[in-house]
Amino acid sequence: MLLGTRRPALRFWCVLGKAALRGNIGGQRVMCEQLAHLIHAHLSMENVVIQILPLGSGPHEFMSMTATLDGFPPPATSVLVTGSYGRETFHEKPPEVTRAAHHLDPVKAMALGRDESTECLQRLHQERHLD
Repeated sequence: MLLGTRRPALRFWCVLGKAALRGNIGGQRVMCEQLAHLIHAHLSMENVVIQILPLGSGPHEFMSMTATLDGFPPPATSVLVTGSYGRETFHEKPPEVTRAAHHLDPVKAMALGRDESTECLQRLHQERHLD
């Protein structure tokens, strides 16, 4: 539940490319803290699913971009936000959103499962951990 409400918790499902997790944005300490946060959320919140897309997973419709599919209960419509090289595009037309959701399914299927993703995040965190 959201704090102070009776509404059910929002669901969050994320597929992260392993290459993004191997980057060094913000420095070693920042990346270590970010990985720790992902691990904590992934392990402690049932409504959070984080999958890791391994290097060399093959081509897919969302290569070299970010894609966020925000789903809402009716009567609201879902929204797809795609981003690449500093530009974000919002897609609200149902056929576009439906097509994107269809293309996300194979990406989720190529990604590691929940337990494997947890192990991957923990290994990456150990590699970066600063004492």
